[in-house]
Amino acid sequence: MTLQLSVRPISRLLLLAAILLLLPTPAITQSGSVAPAAPTLAERLDRLAAEFDRNRIDLHVPGAVLAIVRGEDVIFARGFGLADVEKKTPVTADTAFFIGSTTKAFTATLVGMMVDEGRMQWDDPIEKYLPEFKLKVQSTDPNDRATLRDVLSHRTGFTRMGILDISTGMSSDEILRRASTAEPIAPFRQRFLYNNEHYLAAGLAAGVAAGTSWHALVKARILDPLGMAATRTSVREAWNDPRTSRGYVWDEAGQRVRPLTFETMGTNVDGIAPAGAISSTARDMTAWLRFLLRQGVQNGQALITPAALLTTWTPQIPTSGTAGYGMGWMVRAWQGQRLIAHDGAIAGFSAFVGLLPDSKIGFVVLTNTLSSLPAIASQIVPQYLLGELPPAAKSPGDLKPYLGRYIANFAAFSNEVFTISERNGRLVLDMPSKLESPLNPPRADGRWPLVMTDTLAVSFDRDSTGKVVGLKLHEAGVEFEAPREGVVLTPEIPLSALPKYVGRYADATGANEFSILIRNQRLAIRLPNNTSFDLLPPDATGRRSTRANLGFSVTFEESPTGAVSAMNFQRPGALPVMRLTPVASTLPTVDEIIRLRAPRYGGHVRTTGSVRFPQSGVDGRFSTSSAGDDRLRTDLDLDGSVQIRTVLNKGRASAAAGGALSRELTGKQLAQTRLGHPSVLFGDWRKYYDTVRVVRTGVLGGRKVYGVQLEAAGLPPTLVAVDAETGDVLETRQTIWSAQASVAVTTTYSDYREVGGMRVPHRYVTSSEPAGRTIFQVERVEVGVAFAPDTFVIK
Repeated sequence: MTLQLSVRPISRLLLLAAILLLLPTPAITQSGSVAPAAPTLAERLDRLAAEFDRNRIDLHVPGAVLAIVRGEDVIFARGFGLADVEKKTPVTADTAFFIGSTTKAFTATLVGMMVDEGRMQWDDPIEKYLPEFKLKVQSTDPNDRATLRDVLSHRTGFTRMGILDISTGMSSDEILRRASTAEPIAPFRQRFLYNNEHYLAAGLAAGVAAGTSWHALVKARILDPLGMAATRTSVREAWNDPRTSRGYVWDEAGQRVRPLTFETMGTNVDGIAPAGAISSTARDMTAWLRFLLRQGVQNGQALITPAALLTTWTPQIPTSGTAGYGMGWMVRAWQGQRLIAHDGAIAGFSAFVGLLPDSKIGFVVLTNTLSSLPAIASQIVPQYLLGELPPAAKSPGDLKPYLGRYIANFAAFSNEVFTISERNGRLVLDMPSKLESPLNPPRADGRWPLVMTDTLAVSFDRDSTGKVVGLKLHEAGVEFEAPREGVVLTPEIPLSALPKYVGRYADATGANEFSILIRNQRLAIRLPNNTSFDLLPPDATGRRSTRANLGFSVTFEESPTGAVSAMNFQRPGALPVMRLTPVASTLPTVDEIIRLRAPRYGGHVRTTGSVRFPQSGVDGRFSTSSAGDDRLRTDLDLDGSVQIRTVLNKGRASAAAGGALSRELTGKQLAQTRLGHPSVLFGDWRKYYDTVRVVRTGVLGGRKVYGVQLEAAGLPPTLVAVDAETGDVLETRQTIWSAQASVAVTTTYSDYREVGGMRVPHRYVTSSEPAGRTIFQVERVEVGVAFAPDTFVIK
């Protein structure tokens, strides 16, 4: 339902950098100098429009609209691009778009209105209005109950229940019933965990308090009084309206946009309408913005009191850094003033609504594809309106020397390809599964800031001939290097001096194991969490700092004969030095691991059993059919109400969910589907991955394991834990890519049994923060199955 706009350091796997605003440099005038004339509003808006549209084109967004209000005035409302690519229909201020999770602010405002009237209280248990919705919160106090404030601020401890969003036939009441049986993943009121179903509950509760439905209430209390006649509260109702923009998805493989239909969008947004079903126009949304800036007054009448509205703008739970979540709004700062904002997305659409109430500014961005354009707009709109305008763009010169592929081996990246391309006269950085952003022209220090956020910047290294040989990524004083593909770096010290340091080192408990390796013609350190960093040559004291951050370093202890006896790992601040000693045992080779595992899966196999989604309150059945190593079909039937099907047939794959039509998978999604075949995971990895490396030993569940890293070009690496005795795969850790985000997923495998000469796990559990756990229990394995001709047909 939404793209989470949280900023995380690259070293912690940055997903999206957003709402980080450029800090202006104050103009300095000296005696005898003349300060340049301040830009007019018209000049600011013209510059903003050009920058907005430039980013729209760079990010493959077919159509978008931007509207801005200042006080009572609409100072800007303009469409860019096309609402319908095939019909060449332009976007205007009257084109309707789906606003996704910015709907949540409407729902929170309705609750505030009910509080004003004494029909509800912020701290009322939600079960007071919905007796069947009793959340089993994780608390030591048996009297704790989830309140309206809790569900509206995402602090209940329950994570997303996305499996409930994909059934086109499931009613809101049925979704709510299942959500009430879900299990939390975090303690009550301790963590921010986004949850659409809880907003459904809040919206329905407001309707109960008012004696009507959420749809009727939002129309009567907000849309009608504000004159928002073009705004709808049903996706189904608005989707095929000719005034509504078509939704699109970027086809990475085909390098084009593909239109979505209501049947292929794959989510039941109407089932959770109070969380994200509203569609609106820029013209209508300016009425909403002005109403909010007037603190709830419309035509001289207070529809909601300033106190109630301010409560929704007050942080109730921290999210990241100094930011917090209120009720229906993210709350953070821009240059010392409040930025009240929310993003939103459904399939084919994304949005952003922002308020700078201290400056009486409000703005809205609506687009017809999922992209980072709204996040970029959240940065450039305040800057171009209120800050110092960036200098007029100068030609950066010939961009061709920078174009190409750069190989990232730092932090959690392993042989991943960063691409620098040229679009619309400027460079664009594509970090796989993380972000894609144009680059601003280089500053005086040679760094090219990302348009998305100036906390990230890129610089380029050149050799003695002037040729670009590498890329550096700069963030918060940390510097990561990525050599250009095919470039062999010149050793800084003789390579012959390095091998004696290579190996594994562990602390006295054996719980923390580090590795020293040679990479990029230099030493590198791999940490226990599998992140790695190149090291600088030793200084006069023998200290070797990481190239990314000088605060981290290692020193080696050596005997009089030069043998390495220990490694000391220094960390910044007052953290104690970790002393580690060499691990005597040697790692097995990849060949030895493969021989240990032997062929584990193959032929025509069908596996069936039960599946449970405890964080969504859903149970069901699953069936997996596989033939060879390039045909696969997985079917999930969840309580007869949700069906999910994925089919792989040689070089093609498709997916369908919730009764929607199949959509073909391309690019990274296709590649990850192919690598998800059981014959790949349980077979000879060397046939399917570009690089296979044994990286460590450890203990998992009381069993000694070998850690094997599997790397495929363009995809995040997969770390596999292999039982050192049996060769069974006990765990995988990988990042699953989608058009909306990349998600870290851990899967554990257990209860191995011999079936038809194969070792087959009969229980496996996937875990991720956005979805919680999914538990598969195998009940039957059939070998040598004669599949029907249409089993693997791509529909």
